[in-house]
Amino acid sequence: MSGSTCCRITAAVDGAAAGHRRRPCRTGGVPLPGLAGAEMTLHAFARGERTESTWAPLKWPLFLAMPVGLGLTALQYVADLLREAMTGAEKA
Repeated sequence: MSGSTCCRITAAVDGAAAGHRRRPCRTGGVPLPGLAGAEMTLHAFARGERTESTWAPLKWPLFLAMPVGLGLTALQYVADLLREAMTGAEKA
C-alpha cells in the first residue's frame, strides 16, 4: 500500500473509534472499490457495526468480500498476463 492510502485507512479506523463520520476513499477523484471496501471493512470492524435485522450479524465479514474478491480477480488478471507473455515468448 502507498503511504497516503495506508494513512487514510488508519485515519478512517481512528476516526471511527472516535465517532467521526467516515468519508469515501478516493484517489484522483475516482473511487477505488478495493480500497473503499477495505476502508468500509476496517470502519465496521473498529466500531463493531451490526446489521439492523433481528439476527444482527456483524457487517465487517460482509464488507470483507469486496476487497478479497477484487484482489483475487486482480491476481488472476496478472497470472493471465504472465501466461500470455510466457507463451508469446515461446512462439517467437
